[in-house]
Amino acid sequence: MFGGAFCVKWKPDFEPYVVVTSNVTKYDTRFIGFGWNKVSHIMELKAQGYEFIVLPDVFIIHKAHAPSNDILKFRRSSIYRMCLQKLKEEFVVMLQKKYGKFNT
Repeated sequence: MFGGAFCVKWKPDFEPYVVVTSNVTKYDTRFIGFGWNKVSHIMELKAQGYEFIVLPDVFIIHKAHAPSNDILKFRRSSIYRMCLQKLKEEFVVMLQKKYGKFNT
């Protein structure tokens, strides 16, 4: 491993920014709009056995921006939140079937 780098363990709702090769699993298209697109991608990478390594002296800046229309829909609509919850549950079942036991 690189000098000073260290691994971090995956946890539910873990949502780091990652650098990966272009041939990794793509984002799941069920999670468009607001909610769980990056989390589901990270979960699938974890299920595939990827490690999450923090590199020293490497950082990213997240530029603040106005809330998206999708986050406003999420906040205002219980149906939106219910649908997202159902998609999450289906996704976890898919991971368990595809990769074996996966604890969330």
